[in-house]
Amino acid sequence: MLPKLRYKETKKTRQTAYFGGLNRTDLAKEGELTDCAGLTGERAPYLSPRYSDRLAHTFGVPRGLVAANGSIYVAADTDLWEFDGEVATRVMTGLSETKKSFAFIGGALCVFPDKKYYRPASGESGSLEQVETFTGFTLTESALTRADGVSFGFRVNDGVVLSGSGLVEGNRVSAVVAEVSGATLTFAGTPFAAQSSESGEVTVSRLLPDLDFVCEHDNRLWGAAGGRVYASWLGDPTNFTAYDTSHAQASFFADVGTDGPFTGIASCPSYVAFLKENCIHKLYGSKPSNFRLTVSRVNGCEDGSGGSVAVVNDNVVYNGLDGVYAYNGGEPEYLSAKTRRLGADAVGVCLSGVYYVAATEGGVRRLFTYDMRRGVWLCDGAKDVFALAAFCGSVWYLTGEGKLYELGEDDTGGDWSATLAPFVEDAGTRRYLRVLLKIWLAEGACVKVTADNGAGRESVYLRRADEDRRYELPLPFFTGGALNVRLSGSGKCLIKGVIREYLE
Repeated sequence: MLPKLRYKETKKTRQTAYFGGLNRTDLAKEGELTDCAGLTGERAPYLSPRYSDRLAHTFGVPRGLVAANGSIYVAADTDLWEFDGEVATRVMTGLSETKKSFAFIGGALCVFPDKKYYRPASGESGSLEQVETFTGFTLTESALTRADGVSFGFRVNDGVVLSGSGLVEGNRVSAVVAEVSGATLTFAGTPFAAQSSESGEVTVSRLLPDLDFVCEHDNRLWGAAGGRVYASWLGDPTNFTAYDTSHAQASFFADVGTDGPFTGIASCPSYVAFLKENCIHKLYGSKPSNFRLTVSRVNGCEDGSGGSVAVVNDNVVYNGLDGVYAYNGGEPEYLSAKTRRLGADAVGVCLSGVYYVAATEGGVRRLFTYDMRRGVWLCDGAKDVFALAAFCGSVWYLTGEGKLYELGEDDTGGDWSATLAPFVEDAGTRRYLRVLLKIWLAEGACVKVTADNGAGRESVYLRRADEDRRYELPLPFFTGGALNVRLSGSGKCLIKGVIREYLE
């Protein structure tokens, strides 16, 4: 009989060195996180805390935030402020106490719903609308002259409305200005019946629609309100009522037949996207004669989350009713398969291929990031984000208290936490030699490791670094089927992986 040979165990090593981000579903895999806060993917594939936020300035009650023309503009209380990263300057007063929408066109920042503008180059500000009322006039079939001799302030191609008790009913009409000569306006065509009066009152108005959402696209100001979409005269954000489909520069509007209010707007490379909760309208073309409005009945932007709409790599990214979507003209891609719905009243911005979105979930306002290149979600933690903007290579956010922060630009590590998806093993067939957490800690940084070995045994390990160095922190052996690990700490660090050595 031959002697029996003793079975020789083989030493093996498994290493988790790639972290796949947040996964809040039951299908979270090894290397993913079931919960986290204060983390950034800027040092991927390692996990690391985002540096602390820098408080840049404190304003009043927040109304809006936008980055344009090399500055940040903050609407707070009833004022508009220009901020260059260090100094804030008040540039406009008298705004309404409402949430703002902005668009920058023709050297002017347009502010809605106030219908006002600010020109940074000259410091000029004023109303996008113009209304002039006077007494005494002479009206021919195509021209209006005011008796007081005051020069009109309108421009050629302005679409205006004539009204007032001095005009007969048939002369209270809309018309397009063809020529301005002092106190005389000449109009295209012959829209009037001759009339004159020494005491009759006349009002000439150039008005804008009450737009809920605005954007600039191909040198026009576009907007949406009610069941209608609008475009201004080419290069002129003040002129929305000079309609002439034969004129390439003319204003434009179109009614839509879909249900519900518009919830957002975006300028894409080849079209303007007008979003609703259950559809997206796209307007193609370069002039009124070839403008074409289509509709895609897809999951759109949630009502109240219009501030979440951002264009990322030719995709319109937005917060929908059940999570975040990316739309490029076809069927939207659902980006929230691992996070599900993030919350309501979302705002967002894109920087360097990363989508930053803040939403209210369970009464708590949180900031999330989604790396479009890696497909990885992370949570930046609880932050009272009212609005977001990208400026000078950084993300900025305005809080509900009117404080403006530069995200992650204070050179200190903040507080963070990460709950790793359980490590599942067949502990009965393997004899573990050691389980280690690989981590780099900066001087003064600290980490707390809480681990449950699957058999009711929990260990807590604390480490504060006296100097910059790498550590291999021991974790408990598997005795059950899973190892659950939760990390938290403060200061700069890199979580580099988990090593499991065993005999099999």
